[in-house]
Amino acid sequence: MLLSKSSDDSEPVMNEVELVSDRKKRIVTVRLEPMEPVNLRYYLRARHWNEWPLADHQIQSIATANPAAPKVNPKDGLTYVWIPPSKTVNGFWLSRTPVTQAAYQRVMGNNPSYFKGDRLPVESVTWFEADAY
Repeated sequence: MLLSKSSDDSEPVMNEVELVSDRKKRIVTVRLEPMEPVNLRYYLRARHWNEWPLADHQIQSIATANPAAPKVNPKDGLTYVWIPPSKTVNGFWLSRTPVTQAAYQRVMGNNPSYFKGDRLPVESVTWFEADAY
């Protein structure tokens, strides 16, 4: 989950987090900017709340320090870096950039975004759609 200051006040974000929490799914949070969630804190404190703001330079340093080289995913054409496991989270591949609508369309066959544009990030995606992606 990518968090910004506005996500804490977003009813759709709150609904998704509540749904995921009810189903006991894992949430890995990445803060896009300095923030201290108020509304979401209830759900995130018990669900892998990581004080882990990953800026572009941080992703690059993780990729550089990591023995796993960045890889291009042939399904969506995006470059991914390996995020090593921690005490609370298994390791995972993270896209260096937000998932574009064009990449999402290649994999999922549809584009649920309200604001259209192949190079724009995909939005209006549920947790389950993101998981299927």
